[in-house]
Amino acid sequence: MGLLVSLSALKKPLGVIVGLHVIPPVLGLCSYLSGFWKAESKTSYFKDLFSVFIPLYLLLFWGFLSLLFKESCIGFLRLVHVFALSGFSLYLVSLKGKSSLFYKQYSKVVTILAFIVLIFEMTFLGSAGEKSLFGYVGFRYEGLFGESNYSSIVLLIVMILHYIQKRLCWSIITGLLCIPLLSRGLGLSCICFSILLIVYEINRKAFKIFSYLMFILLAFTPLWVLLVNWYADQSFIFMIEKLSAGRYFLWLPYIQMGLDNVFGVGFFQGEIHYAKYLAPHLELVDEIRGHQINQQHSLFIQVFSEFGVVGYLLLIWQFFVVLWKCQGQRFTTALFCGVLVGFSFLNGLTDYNLFFTLGFALGQFKEDL
Repeated sequence: MGLLVSLSALKKPLGVIVGLHVIPPVLGLCSYLSGFWKAESKTSYFKDLFSVFIPLYLLLFWGFLSLLFKESCIGFLRLVHVFALSGFSLYLVSLKGKSSLFYKQYSKVVTILAFIVLIFEMTFLGSAGEKSLFGYVGFRYEGLFGESNYSSIVLLIVMILHYIQKRLCWSIITGLLCIPLLSRGLGLSCICFSILLIVYEINRKAFKIFSYLMFILLAFTPLWVLLVNWYADQSFIFMIEKLSAGRYFLWLPYIQMGLDNVFGVGFFQGEIHYAKYLAPHLELVDEIRGHQINQQHSLFIQVFSEFGVVGYLLLIWQFFVVLWKCQGQRFTTALFCGVLVGFSFLNGLTDYNLFFTLGFALGQFKEDL
């Protein structure tokens, strides 16, 4: 029993270490420093790459302003974390001719590690509980990142990288490793990616239009939630809350929070204010899923609530710039849209997989695999 308790205690640190949460921001900071140190690279580095992230830098500055009069060390540290991760994206772009080898090695290593971690979980730790997915109830494992949904994002990216580089067996193996995670977001991301590739084969102009339409749908996420609240009856809201796995009444109070605070409440401060905004809906929430205070469970709602409307528009601007840059590249565009769908159900502004995807998309704008 003591051994099992010790192994269980290792679960989260194992997820953090294997998930490589430390290495990407360190590489990002080194990437920024190298841009200053190497005089001969300043022109191309800053003109071609640095400028692409202007909306993100403005978002971070806006977040800094919102925290100026708040005692939130974690908020400031997280802003620095995001800045470092943007440098990681630039690092991926700067690989240029070495990118193909890097992605090949990275995807193989992640698949092998994911297999080892899953075997370790099944053998020593057990499942994280049961999960119902589209009517099927099964045991759910937490995977590489120590959390099922985030683990599914990294495996989705790696599965697609294998597929792009024509390693079908590796892609299938990675896909099979996704199954024990039982992630709805993963399924929706795969559907999005597949639909875009099918549309590309049918008509390339339609592919471009369809990818922009999908992006617009995601960009208006807060509006869709508000429209449901304004016009839907209680039975429909009840159904939406169930289908969204309890996220609807996480999102609605956070959206109101963003509307009420011009500067936003501050990065990583939303949970502090959540109870006040949830209060008007408590009776219905208790009936559906019971009262709880939780994070936003959506990248889009996360930024809208904590950075306000202005910060949210900066995020959408940043994503649009990346989508525009990688247009014409079917795999990178489809992967980018698919990952955004996945992060519609996860807080992702400090997750390195988001910035890995941004770097991959921008890098492929420069060079095909």
